[in-house]
Parts: sequence; structure tokens; C-alpha cells
Amino acid sequence: MTLSTSSTTQHPAGISRLAPTAARAKIAIALAVMLIPLFGTVEAIRLLFAGQLTSLDLVLFILFYCIQMFGVSIGYHRYLAHRAFKTSRFFRSLLMVSGSMAAQGPILFWVTTHRRHHTYSDKPGDPHSPNLHGESRWQRLKGLWYAHMPWMLAPDMSSWSFFAKDVLRDRSLFFYNQTYLLAVSMTKCNT
Repeated sequence: MTLSTSSTTQHPAGISRLAPTAARAKIAIALAVMLIPLFGTVEAIRLLFAGQLTSLDLVLFILFYCIQMFGVSIGYHRYLAHRAFKTSRFFRSLLMVSGSMAAQGPILFWVTTHRRHHTYSDKPGDPHSPNLHGESRWQRLKGLWYAHMPWMLAPDMSSWSFFAKDVLRDRSLFFYNQTYLLAVSMTKCNT
């Protein structure tokens, strides 16, 4: 167990409580990640009903969705978090950039959160378990909601050195982590 630096509350190994300023920054970023796509969806629906969407818009939406989900599911999830396969540097670059384009967080955030989830699955320390909120129907619904959105607002952080030593040692993966916002901004400017 590691001891929180901000109080005497104990946290499972590899998890630390963020300082108030860092926690507020995390909340602001998480809210942007959650709300910007919501506003984009509302605008797309408005454009659809106004007859202003074209077939090109639909093709680009489907294309970018597939590229980004390919990057997240195969790149971030199977390749990085689970180390399920090996690949060439070129294909790895494609996976990392396309995963970053999905705006689900930099590589180190994604990998550490996912590995933490598997380490503490459905136990205290699991960052997004739907099963830790009680047994009643209402509590289970609350857990389901928490597992999809509010978990990103929690004032804690998964340790890079605990959950992702291998990523930290790999200079090219660290480069993709550090240039995450560049990939996100390129994507969002084109859509």
C-alpha cells in the first residue's frame, strides 16, 4: 500500500491522490473530453435535420471513427496495455497516432489506467468498476453510470512507474505520449 501524500488515507499500490490543483486540472480536461463530443453530436443532429450534412460528411465520420477505434482497440489496448503482439516500428507508429487521435488520453494515462483496472478488477482501486456501488437496482445503475463517465473526475492518478515501466523505458512510446495533443489537434481540426 502507498500512503496518500495529502491525508492519512491508504490507497492500493500504484495509486496516489492528486494535489488539489492537479485534481482540478484533471477535472477540467475530463469535462472537455466528455462535453466537446456531446456538443459535436448535438450539432451533427442539428445539421442532419437542417439538411446540411453531405455524404462526404458521413464517409469522413465513418472513416475517422474506424481509424481511431482501430488505434485504441488494437494499438492502445491489445498492443500496449496487454503486450499481445509484436509489430514493426512503422505499424506501431500508425497505431499510436491513430489511438491518440481518439482523444481518450495520452498513452501513459491509457495504459496505466487499463493495467490498474486489471490489477484491481472489481475491487477497491479499480478506476472504473460498475460493481463497487452496492447491490440494489439503483446502486447498480449508479455504478454503471460511474463506470462510463464520472470515474474520469476522480482525484487520483495511476502511477506510471508502477503500471507502465516498459512504456517509460521505450523512448519512441514516450515520444508519442508527449505529442498526444498534437495528434488530437490534427484530428479535431480536420473533422
